[in-house]
Amino acid sequence: MPRHLWWFSGGLLLLLAFNLPDSGHGFDLSCWSAWMTQLDTRPFHRIYDIDCNYLPGYLYLLKFHLWMTGSAEAASHHLHQLKLYTLLFDLGSILLLLSMSNNPQRINLHWGLFAFNAAYLYNTLNWGQIDGIPAFFVLLSLKFLLQKHTVGGSMAYLLALNVKLQMIIFAPIILWLLWDALRGKPLRMFLRVKLAALGLQALLILPFLIGGTVVPLWRVVIGSVGYFQRVSMNAFNFWYLALPESVNPVELDDRAAWFGGLSYHQWGMMLLLISGVLCASLLFGRRWKAAISNRTFPAFLPDDYLLAGAMLSLLFFFFPTQMHERYSHPAWLFLGLWCIRSGQYMPFIVFSAAYYLNMEMVLRSLELSNYNAFFFQPVFIASLYGILVAYMFYASALQGRRATT
Repeated sequence: MPRHLWWFSGGLLLLLAFNLPDSGHGFDLSCWSAWMTQLDTRPFHRIYDIDCNYLPGYLYLLKFHLWMTGSAEAASHHLHQLKLYTLLFDLGSILLLLSMSNNPQRINLHWGLFAFNAAYLYNTLNWGQIDGIPAFFVLLSLKFLLQKHTVGGSMAYLLALNVKLQMIIFAPIILWLLWDALRGKPLRMFLRVKLAALGLQALLILPFLIGGTVVPLWRVVIGSVGYFQRVSMNAFNFWYLALPESVNPVELDDRAAWFGGLSYHQWGMMLLLISGVLCASLLFGRRWKAAISNRTFPAFLPDDYLLAGAMLSLLFFFFPTQMHERYSHPAWLFLGLWCIRSGQYMPFIVFSAAYYLNMEMVLRSLELSNYNAFFFQPVFIASLYGILVAYMFYASALQGRRATT
């Protein structure tokens, strides 16, 4: 990694640190404030006595911010400073991504492609959300595991899960890489990974173990699915294309029946499963078939995992119900890295446009006068996502075919 990019990233961090927007999504910011008040007045393990649906990973960061500012009142008064922590991970992700690039001649261009991409930083700077933190740890886990660092890879992924459980969608990739790295190795290596993961998880939930409040924590874990029982939580996805324009998916209960006696939620999960299997078949099927015929183990390339990660993130956002507009965020890193490694920039451009338009149409932080324009309409944005998903299926098939020629 060229040293000047570290300096550029540090300079950008300082520039943004002194110009952080003090606005954000009102509900999310009110949650941060209420949770810090609870953390200030009660022991850490009593956080779930109030309506808190986040896992301990981010709560530790709120506790740290509380310690830095001195009181809940001061912390709440400087809520916008919380964006600085996520921004560190956002910029760290860019450097991590570039360290995995195969095109050093364009590394400056690629740094700018992310660092000055308004859509990439929108989630952190404008919205005030934290999706960049778990996304960083997932990418870090991928890098470790591609280098066969199994302990580091498993611990990084565990940290991602403890910030946002949605990162479980990447479990097939992470577990496969872990198994591939440990295949044929001594049993002690497997035990070392297992003990490291168990030790880290025990440390993260130690306050709840000591305080006897593991049950409320577990309720948050299992309640991550079904918390908002709506067909969409402003994610302009498949449902805005499948339903009549007169029907607002945000107001539609996803437990209601749609076709064939199945609910919207069941259809969403079924479409996710079918599309996921199709993607895996297109990308990996030929190599599995050849490996079985030759009685060998299939060999996959880093680009295969990047494309699979991008597709998992996009499909998870596009088909299931209850999706928020932010939930495609991890696709930034997988899709971005795949695009700069393959030289195919158009999918990244389309994703940037769709992501930005979806977020701004919901938050309206720029207070524009033309939100009725066609490019802000949910159907148009959903169409961009649909075109992107269709193209990525094609790319998966093409990559899978090239790997066997």
